[in-house]
Amino acid sequence: MQKFGLLITALWLVGCADSEVKTPDENTQMPSVNSTPLDTADSTVDAPMTQPLTIGDQEFFVEIADTREERELGLMYREFMPENMGMLFVFEEENPRNFWMKNTLIPLDMIWLDAEKNIVDIQAAQPCKVENCPIYSGKAPAQYVLELNPGVLKAAVGTKAEF
Repeated sequence: MQKFGLLITALWLVGCADSEVKTPDENTQMPSVNSTPLDTADSTVDAPMTQPLTIGDQEFFVEIADTREERELGLMYREFMPENMGMLFVFEEENPRNFWMKNTLIPLDMIWLDAEKNIVDIQAAQPCKVENCPIYSGKAPAQYVLELNPGVLKAAVGTKAEF
């Protein structure tokens, strides 16, 4: 019965909506989470799609950022991330990689991984809410960059990740 009431309300709102649809231009940054579309059968969960990633005996569940838009947004605007979660930035090839923490509200560890998925650098990054944020550059070329909560990774440069 509650779903029927929500459906009626939604239809009423659509009928009352302004007929002109406004879309953001290219320069508009919209804070959003990389998430799965809502299933009409169960609209109670809107969680990000994750994939397991293992380093040593630790397992993390990471969101994948493999498009330009997803990599640009990254973990911006997030106020919290569970300890065993993270984000894996995937690039087409191994190159020097630079990151910043603009509009990122939580501290992170950045882990640079080469094409063979070996850790080539680890750096602690701090939130930045100003215009000119510091740039974090990996010490070696990377094809992947993993962002985790600070201090949770118990591995060193040279350790291989599996995903």
